[in-house]
Amino acid sequence: MPDGDEAVEGLMAMHMLRDGVHRLYPYGVRYGAGAGVETHAAAALFAVAGPSGVALKTVGLVVWSLSLLLLIAIVRKRLGQRAALLAGALYAVSPAGCQWAMKVGGGHQIAVALGLLTWWLNETVDSRKTPALAWLVPLVALAHPIAAPFALFLAGSQWLRTSARLRPWYVASLALAVCLELLLLAPTESGVWDPSAASLAVSRIPLALGAVATSFFSPNLNGRHCRDLVEAGGAIVWLTVLCASLWALRRDRELLASVICTIGVVVMVNVDLLVPRHLLLLHPIGCMAIAQAVYRRPGRQRAAICAGLITLGLIAHVRETRSPYVYGPAPQHNGVSRAEFRTIIDTLQSQGIKHVYSLDPMLQWNVMFATNERILARWKNPADRVPRYARLVDQARLNGEPIAVVGDFRDRAPPGTPQKLGLVLQPDQTVIGDTFPLSSQYPQGAAEVPPSGITEK
Repeated sequence: MPDGDEAVEGLMAMHMLRDGVHRLYPYGVRYGAGAGVETHAAAALFAVAGPSGVALKTVGLVVWSLSLLLLIAIVRKRLGQRAALLAGALYAVSPAGCQWAMKVGGGHQIAVALGLLTWWLNETVDSRKTPALAWLVPLVALAHPIAAPFALFLAGSQWLRTSARLRPWYVASLALAVCLELLLLAPTESGVWDPSAASLAVSRIPLALGAVATSFFSPNLNGRHCRDLVEAGGAIVWLTVLCASLWALRRDRELLASVICTIGVVVMVNVDLLVPRHLLLLHPIGCMAIAQAVYRRPGRQRAAICAGLITLGLIAHVRETRSPYVYGPAPQHNGVSRAEFRTIIDTLQSQGIKHVYSLDPMLQWNVMFATNERILARWKNPADRVPRYARLVDQARLNGEPIAVVGDFRDRAPPGTPQKLGLVLQPDQTVIGDTFPLSSQYPQGAAEVPPSGITEK
């Protein structure tokens, strides 16, 4: 089951096939052009196999596999075949890849793959041709803003590899690439979600970064917490080995610069919204650092460290296959039960209900994608990513058609507690009016994309 952000891209792919609506950026946001690559790939799979969560997540798996191959190629160029295979093995079994090896949310994985591709080309292409690679750097940042600081590292690496007489040409090439790509790929629609930092909360960044880093090597990169002691223990061991590896490699300026630039994203994101997925580029770079440091250890120490990390990683992967929940952004970071969700969808369809209100800003997208838009949904705020959904649901309510309310109805739950989904088939109209104001009370905004095959009256 895709999470809420993934379901948005699934809907975009469906609209692409049915209505010819081609987009680069997700509905309602003005960043993450890598989502357009994921969406077009998903549309191609949908055309063959039909829309489904499996087809959608296959795109994420393909992109992650490409990142794996690029990581192996980079380490092989730097250290040789054995170190490259070790880095690849660590990346493959890392707990951080349990869920994110198949995520297609907002272009995160495209940014990682493009960043690794650029780094590999930097390592392999003749220094006299480096100016020709400058066009890749802004693409890395445009794929998703989490990669913007890392793009600075890539640009610096290219500049250093360029001979002195060609460096002015490189700077000119990079400036031209930035201008052209911003002009051609800049978003044209408005957005309703912007997590960027309005001001720099320097004093609060270390604590937020510490919380995020502690849970970085865990399956759920959408939350700052680990689900239990086993998961927390594995994550802390992996993080400890990474920190020790970076200390051992402190003279490797290029590697340290890449890590610092990767973590630099913390100054771009609202500190209250910072989560482990914002450090996603640290995943392959961290595995590279661990492999490089461990490879230098004596044989028995190397074998013991590798065996311990791989065992912890495999335990995390096996436990993840047993998890009944899907984890996503916003309220879904605590988990949504797939079984409860399927029960709700089956009930709605059996009752012939085609319009629902969602207490969860992400769950609405799950409902619409899972039913191929046979059921339309909207959140509390009608000025959402696609306002037309809100207007259609409101119109059904005003027409007296049957509606329902879905979501987590608990007022308060401890952090880390999974959502307990509920369904109200005959909601009180007064309560509905207070919780879900009509869309006519709000100005239109965001992405005006009609649900496929549906015309507004």
